[in-house]
Amino acid sequence: MFLRSVLPLALLAVSALSLAAAPSSLVLTPPGGVTPRAHVVLLAGDEEYRSEEALPMLAKILSQRHGFKCTVLFPLDADGVINPNHVRSLADAEALDSADVLVMALRFRAWPDAEMERFMKAFARGVPIVALRTSTHVFNFPSSSRWSELSWNQKGGRYPGGFGKAVLGETWVSHWGDHKREATRGVIEAAAAGHPVLRGVSDVFGDSDVYEAYPPADATVLLRGQVVRDLSPQSPGATRSKPRASDKQSQPVNDPMMPIAWTRVYRHPSGVENRIVCTTMGAATDLRSADLRRLVVNSVIWLTGQTVPPAADVEPVDPYHPLNYGFNGFRIGLRPDDYRVGGVVPAGAQRIFDGRSLGGWQGDPKLWTVEDGAITGRTTDAAPIEENAFLVWKGGVVRNFELRLQFRFRDVNEKRTANSGVQYRSRVLDTAKGIVGGYQADMDAGGRYVGMLYEERGRGILSKPGERVRLSPVPAGGKFAPEVLGATAPADAVAAAFRLEDWNDLVITAVGNRLVHRVNGVITSDVTDLDPSAAASEGVLALQLHKGPAMTIQFRNLGLTPLP
Repeated sequence: MFLRSVLPLALLAVSALSLAAAPSSLVLTPPGGVTPRAHVVLLAGDEEYRSEEALPMLAKILSQRHGFKCTVLFPLDADGVINPNHVRSLADAEALDSADVLVMALRFRAWPDAEMERFMKAFARGVPIVALRTSTHVFNFPSSSRWSELSWNQKGGRYPGGFGKAVLGETWVSHWGDHKREATRGVIEAAAAGHPVLRGVSDVFGDSDVYEAYPPADATVLLRGQVVRDLSPQSPGATRSKPRASDKQSQPVNDPMMPIAWTRVYRHPSGVENRIVCTTMGAATDLRSADLRRLVVNSVIWLTGQTVPPAADVEPVDPYHPLNYGFNGFRIGLRPDDYRVGGVVPAGAQRIFDGRSLGGWQGDPKLWTVEDGAITGRTTDAAPIEENAFLVWKGGVVRNFELRLQFRFRDVNEKRTANSGVQYRSRVLDTAKGIVGGYQADMDAGGRYVGMLYEERGRGILSKPGERVRLSPVPAGGKFAPEVLGATAPADAVAAAFRLEDWNDLVITAVGNRLVHRVNGVITSDVTDLDPSAAASEGVLALQLHKGPAMTIQFRNLGLTPLP
């Protein structure tokens, strides 16, 4: 059925306005106009342990139950969507300028200079820090960066062991427990039992594993981590032994137990001090433990110089059902405001690739595999393909939808000949050969066609990169010719959108007969297809591997959201 374009145009216009107005951080203030006790800035940004879910929950408790102003900062894609894999992003970093306490749940970040300068200024003025889980290995800069001395594996300089080891008290060493198989039970260090941070804390359990950790002699250990035999809170401690990374000598995993929470003071050469509380627990699922939440809340109260109550209220303000930890397992398509007080956190887009297998997809297994948690299409010079090959999603037809994914080319040759694409509302033309035709969001290693709309085995190029186009019916005896109405963005922005051999964000929005592509936040194609004899209102999704010279293309974090 052919769909008129007026309603879809209006829907897309409203959607664009909504996105433009969406806040790029989460700011929470105490209820009832109460003057905040202090400003807590919470920094989310790890690829595995769902800090983007955990920190909003903690911010709600701190603001609504304990009177703090809280600002949660996230890594965002260019269109304002939360993306934990975006290691170079920290939106609204100016909040660091007024921070009284930092709560960090970060991993391998490589922020731009402006964001790093703000972070380091906050650090230099002595802002206290609560560091969770992978924050021990918070930074990972290339050796050429001005910030490389902060990287987790730094061997010398002002920060030996990087920011984690030198400031927080440890860097990444190893999984001491068996990752995803052995849980952690917190055991209070007897000598620290009276510490204010442990007030009301007695039963800490998390389903993440114990990290190997050796905080310095100046640290006060608060908790040690018993490696639990499995993931059940009722299970006993593990009895096996393993060698330490520090000296390769073997010891029982629970004798002695590794420290999992400690406090220390970092002293700058200037004499300024930062008080630190660090815990190697802190996965979003760990924080289902009320007493682990209490440890974090107590830490913030204590670090601001206030009296820690006997049993701080740590009941979640809104229902808290975090996703299990794991790489590329985050909710796709969410924005900071989705975590507002009183809101229901959306499930996110349907994840149509599980990051482990090609279940739910159909294609030639000699061409399509899973590598590095990504769908990987590869051709070789020794076994070239004669026709374009496709991997078809078997989850049904798509109609009106938003599809979000990331793609990158690997092992690109000197001529950058690699070409690929994402088919949508397409048709399987030959099941045996796996041939697909229809709309395609094009991409190529040379950057000439990235983000344009192409019709595979149809009308060909429907829009070039950066064009807003109308496709009208072809009169009898006439010739097909797209009508270019204008530009979607400045030419230099379109050209600069693509990143060679790096992950690129692609968003395809199809509503009625309006088809919009965005690459790294830049609209690269905006087409209204008014030709009833050719426009497609539904069809399959597929990924393309182009014939020609050897090439490798990867796709990950594919999320599909049906639209009205």
